[in-house]
Amino acid sequence: GHVWGKNFFYGLMDKIRKNELVELYNIDRNFNNIVELDDLIHFITILCSKCYSNTKNEIFLLGNTKSMVLNDIVTYIKNIYQSTSVVKSVEAKNKRYFTLDVSKAVGYGYFSKEIKIIIDALHQIQG
Repeated sequence: GHVWGKNFFYGLMDKIRKNELVELYNIDRNFNNIVELDDLIHFITILCSKCYSNTKNEIFLLGNTKSMVLNDIVTYIKNIYQSTSVVKSVEAKNKRYFTLDVSKAVGYGYFSKEIKIIIDALHQIQG
C-alpha cells in the first residue's frame, strides 16, 4: 500500500534502517513475494474489463514478475540507508520458502514494477 504497515518487507526495512541485526533463512534464493498496490489495482481492472462466457472460478498467484536473490534485496536496502546492519543467514529447518509462480497472471496481462523500484517507493513513504 501507500501507508507504512507491518509485514515482512516493512519489518526488514525498519531493522536495516535502525542498523539492527537481520536474520534471514534462504538468503541465497530468489524472492518475489511483493506486490505494489498500483500493480494489483491495474490487474484487477484488466480482469474486470474481460468478458467471460463461462462462470468458472480462477485463482491467481501474484508476486513480482522478476524475482531477485534475497541477499541482493537486503544489500540494496542497506545501501539506501547506508546501514551497518549485520545480515546473518540462519538455518532453514522446517521453514517453507518458495518463489511464486505468477505465469498464469502474466498470461492474463499482469505485470509488476521491478523490486528495486518498489523498495525506493517504500523508502519514500517510510519517512
